[in-house]
Amino acid sequence: MYFFNKIVTFTACSMAVNINAKSIEHEHDTGNHMHADRGIEGDHSGDVHVRSYFGNSLAQGVMEFSDSHHHSGKDSDKNGGNSYELVIHLDGQAEDFDTIYEACMTEDKNEIMLNYHIHDGRPDANLVGGGVTSECAPDAGSPPVGGHYDPTLACGAATGETENCGLLNRNGSQYDCTPETYNANPWSCEVGDLSNKHGMLEFKRQMDGDYLAERRQHDAYGALVNQLEGKSIVFHCGSPRVFCATLDIVDPSSRDFQEQN
Repeated sequence: MYFFNKIVTFTACSMAVNINAKSIEHEHDTGNHMHADRGIEGDHSGDVHVRSYFGNSLAQGVMEFSDSHHHSGKDSDKNGGNSYELVIHLDGQAEDFDTIYEACMTEDKNEIMLNYHIHDGRPDANLVGGGVTSECAPDAGSPPVGGHYDPTLACGAATGETENCGLLNRNGSQYDCTPETYNANPWSCEVGDLSNKHGMLEFKRQMDGDYLAERRQHDAYGALVNQLEGKSIVFHCGSPRVFCATLDIVDPSSRDFQEQN
């Protein structure tokens, strides 16, 4: 009954479900701003966050998660789950850029659409700024960058819980995760399936030929940050893994954090 215990533990300790939560939506609080070279600014209220840094041959930027439990007034509907913010640049001059992104680039080359997920495992610790392509493979890293983080056993085709999903006779064919199905039934989606829950990430071409994506997102049923430490964020062009980075704990009250923001 390992899989049953896992669901109960996750539900009680980390899901922080807000029964009255409205549909998943982007936050538009103009008091917080994101900068690829400085992290994410704003009132962090002393909470512990998890953050991925990207500083490799393909991508530069940051993605950060925080628990959503400190809102009041007009934002009280955003209590529970987590919120995340990201700003990421793709280097348009990178070697084999067009080949890497061909399958997910619009015909006019003005936009690149990537899938992104929380995965079990992490790229090798010596990869400062995360990994690219084969460095993010399912058998790479320590522990290996496996499948999607799926503690509630929604069991998509890329779940990291293949053994437990097998016990439930779920092979991925039953998986139906979209922003609409997630809003109606959060159990329909893997916790780590961010792009199916919230939509693919759109990178827009800039004047210098690079591509930029920014997003601020509240996830009313997302995992609390202490469940995400040591996992990884992986970006895909279709199915192939393009780049990835580890989620590490950062303390906003620490001196290092204050100097970075």
